[in-house]
Amino acid sequence: KIILRDAKLPGYVFLMGMISVILQNHSIPTMRLINTFFSFLCLWVFYLIAKKIDSENAKVKLWQFLFLPILFIFFFLIYTDVLSLLTILSAYYFLINGRYQLSGLSGIIGVLIRQNNILWIGFFLVYLFADKYQWQINKKILIKYLKDAWIFLLSIIIFLIFIFVNQGGAFGISNKLSQPISIHFGNLYFFLFLFFFLFLPMHLNNFSKILLKIKTSPVLLLLLFFFFIFYLITYQVDHLWNGPEFNFFLRNRVLNFSVSGIQEKALFFLPIGYVFLSLFVIQLRKNVYYLLYPFTIIFLSFSWLIEQRYYLIPLSLFILFKKQLTPKIEYLNLLFFIVCSILLFFGVTNSLFFL
Repeated sequence: KIILRDAKLPGYVFLMGMISVILQNHSIPTMRLINTFFSFLCLWVFYLIAKKIDSENAKVKLWQFLFLPILFIFFFLIYTDVLSLLTILSAYYFLINGRYQLSGLSGIIGVLIRQNNILWIGFFLVYLFADKYQWQINKKILIKYLKDAWIFLLSIIIFLIFIFVNQGGAFGISNKLSQPISIHFGNLYFFLFLFFFLFLPMHLNNFSKILLKIKTSPVLLLLLFFFFIFYLITYQVDHLWNGPEFNFFLRNRVLNFSVSGIQEKALFFLPIGYVFLSLFVIQLRKNVYYLLYPFTIIFLSFSWLIEQRYYLIPLSLFILFKKQLTPKIEYLNLLFFIVCSILLFFGVTNSLFFL
């Protein structure tokens, strides 16, 4: 019954059920408490990663992660997203510590919770090859790489078999119709839109850098123009669950406004276009971290339903990977996160809207 009614593999439901059986308590407050425990683990793993890759700024990164506005409310709710995020962060933590089997196992658990996490296993595969083996290709290196990466490859092969046997990535006939494996760009555009406002202090600080970049590489304006044309052609809000009848969800109010007319559609592109340029001047700490960008595009493009919860993993990794700006900018961004999180928390808990 769970399988037929839910598009996801039942890993989250199974785990929550097992814990509640052990505790002999199946109440909603207990389920929420269990999920909050996963939230603490998620914060802990994030901090361990931050200390590993940027110890000097680990604390401010942790605070930014905690108060990430589209994540904060889910630390206290019964949703799959925090546990899903925990598994992917754990997989990355084990990866950068050379514990590849544990990394792969964490990734597999992540796929059992949300099957689109299979794309992050692909990210780990490429990341390992780029970071440890520096893109070198020869027989000796490939043998070593396969010894390290076999569990990632095996999990992808098993998932492809599941896709073939199940005739799709979602469970249940209705879910296969509403969440098919197909390419859509709505999530990419909404991600860039939110990315502008979430990191507004950073983007405003980048303004002079963007002008300088355009001056030295004027072809960027041409790329921006082609991106705008591509956006006008491909941006649609046509999933049933993003319709006006579901405008209790705050995201749907924004999305339906953005496609209400050509002027609104162009207005919606302004922060998207700015972020497009800002990404050319944002610095990540290591070259391998830029793999986050193409994998985020791929990850988001496979989801028809436009839903900001899909952005939690890319945004969390971005906070970890980005090179810190001045303390003033970073703490200003943190303050902005805190204010937004409080406002969203108030709105949700008072039933004014949901995200």
